[in-house]
Amino acid sequence: MKLPRLLALFIALGGVAFAVADEPWMTDLEAAKARAAREHKPLLIEFTGSAWCPPCIALHKNVLSTAEFAAFSRDIVWVALDYPTLAERAPEKVKANPALARLMAVKDKYEVPGFPTLIYYDAEGKQRVKITGYGGDTTSVFLAKLNASAK
Repeated sequence: MKLPRLLALFIALGGVAFAVADEPWMTDLEAAKARAAREHKPLLIEFTGSAWCPPCIALHKNVLSTAEFAAFSRDIVWVALDYPTLAERAPEKVKANPALARLMAVKDKYEVPGFPTLIYYDAEGKQRVKITGYGGDTTSVFLAKLNASAK
């Protein structure tokens, strides 16, 4: 009798922890832009290759998953657009996959030269900074770059 209760509690708590960890992230750019406008909040768009891009992985580990960044992200709308490997983005695959074609069109529209790229907009929708690449900045240094651009 205790085992099923313990298992149910474990599953319930795991679900809550997952929901809290994912709360600041959005994956739909248009919905994120609408939310930012509706809530009068800044918007941060992250173009990433989270499964294959070493600088993207390092950025997440060293900056985006920190408590300091979580505190910052409470006041912004953050959308992460995750891209597959170069081989998976081959022209024939893009042509055969409408969702991938839309994702690639967003990359082209925002003139993203590589991964990771982050574009920060203020609450009025004005682009403040575009950061491409990650060279190992600490969370404080990275946030200073974002905050300096907002002035």
